Amino acid sequence: MLIAQDDPARLADLQLDSALRIDPALVGRNIEAALAAHDPDLASSFVDLAAAKGISIPEDRSQRVTEAAGQENSTSGVAPPPP
Repeated sequence: MLIAQDDPARLADLQLDSALRIDPALVGRNIEAALAAHDPDLASSFVDLAAAKGISIPEDRSQRVTEAAGQENSTSGVAPPPP
C-alpha cells in the first residue's frame, strides 16, 4: 500500500481487492441492492466489476441485470403509459 500512496487509482484498486478478499459476496450483494433500488446502471457496473476481477456472477443474476437495463432503456421505461 505504501507504494500506491501517491497513485490514487492504484490505491483504490488495492483497497477494492482487499475488500473483495475479505468479503467475496460483496459484489453480489451490491448488485442485488442496486436492482432493489431500481438502478440497473449501477447493477451493470457491479457486473462489469465482477468480470474485471474474475468474480463469477450466477447466470440468473446477470440475466436479471440485463433485463432490468433493457426495461429501463425501453420506451415503457421512460414514457408514461397511455391514458
